[in-house]
Amino acid sequence: MYQNGQIAQSVEHGIENPGVGGSIPSLATFFVVIAMCVGCSADPCAVLCKETAVALDTCMDEWSITWEHLDAAGARDFRDRCTNRWGGVRSKLVAREIEDARDQCDEGRDALKSAVSDQESCDLLRVLYLE
Repeated sequence: MYQNGQIAQSVEHGIENPGVGGSIPSLATFFVVIAMCVGCSADPCAVLCKETAVALDTCMDEWSITWEHLDAAGARDFRDRCTNRWGGVRSKLVAREIEDARDQCDEGRDALKSAVSDQESCDLLRVLYLE
């Protein structure tokens, strides 16, 4: 049974331009791309931005503040700004420094997870962002 892309590939190759393989990559191409990404993981600093935004969002009611106090329109805006700042910093680092920064972000994620599990995340985030 053909996948939709394979059917389109066959039609394009057989009818419209028989001398060309087609514009849709073959299944083999998709498998190569997937194989290259085995072991790939999301950038830990970008993930830390997301996890921090989610954690901050849960603390907002407890603190009786709004996102404007953190210079953001909301959790998504905070995450996007954080991710963009990391992108700017990362672009100025050499490979070794990027790995060090990612390790620090992993440590930050671990600390946040630990604080969440101990129900102390709002205290930790208050110290980091409000005091």
